Amino acid sequence: MNLLMDNLFVWAGFIAALVVVISVAKKSLWLSLILGALILGFSSLPFGEVFTSFFKTLTDPSIILLAISVAIIPLIGGVMEESHLIESLVQNLRIGKRGTLMTGPAVFGMLPIPGGALLSAPLVERAGEDVDDTLKTQINVWFRHLLMFVYPLGELLPTTKMANLNLYKQIIYMLPFLVFSLILGYAFFGRKIQGAIEYSGKFTLKGLLLPLGIILIAPLFHFFSLRFFSLSEIPLFMGVSLSLLFALLISRIKAKKILFVAKKMKIWKFSLIIFGMFLFLNIFKASRVSSMLLKSRCRQFYFLSESEQFLHS
Repeated sequence: MNLLMDNLFVWAGFIAALVVVISVAKKSLWLSLILGALILGFSSLPFGEVFTSFFKTLTDPSIILLAISVAIIPLIGGVMEESHLIESLVQNLRIGKRGTLMTGPAVFGMLPIPGGALLSAPLVERAGEDVDDTLKTQINVWFRHLLMFVYPLGELLPTTKMANLNLYKQIIYMLPFLVFSLILGYAFFGRKIQGAIEYSGKFTLKGLLLPLGIILIAPLFHFFSLRFFSLSEIPLFMGVSLSLLFALLISRIKAKKILFVAKKMKIWKFSLIIFGMFLFLNIFKASRVSSMLLKSRCRQFYFLSESEQFLHS
């Protein structure tokens, strides 16, 4: 009886933690993850083990480097935004009206810039002056999230780390989803775009290659340097740092402006989200919930196997 009540209390704590994560995430994702982790921890673990998981997460070198790297990425995006480098990239792609409307938001979407959909909206507005407003909104939202399937410094970075998966192998697995989403986007939105686009200036190779180089330096350095480091977050940190340095050299932004960009992008929130994600994961692994879910899954599998044998007999 005591064991049953104890298990019910653990399940109640797990459900409460999920409710808190879902509800508080509307206001603050990092806060929701930390609160959810603490609720889960205190409902299923002794206080000492909760503190151990908290300290383990806070001092893990891989998590620290990942959190810093993830904070640098929006800073790169902010620098490129302030210096109009992303706009220069899209302006010099010269791939026509349809291509610009589909590619422009996708380029903005490669970097986690807060309010990125609003930043790419003016570009879509200028490129599609005679396009219906509803269609422009649909194009902006759909194609902005298209490259998230394969861009290694986007959502794939922390999720593959949490699941202990190879980042670049997952990109290969995600390619069909990218192609399918591209086909859907074209079928429902892209094919409706008609006419040509008038560019505001002349094409410059420099205006194309420099911002493209900033975006590609980090993932390329990370990919080709992985074999030389036992900790994959080291080449990641080095790659995003090189990308940021390149962006600063090209944009020539002053030190005061960098602080302004960092504040505007709220880069600390990205680090806190990483910390919250791994705190929740570590407490979940340490708690009885993971083993209870595994036992429940095994019993379900056993029941299905027995049912299948009974039906065949």
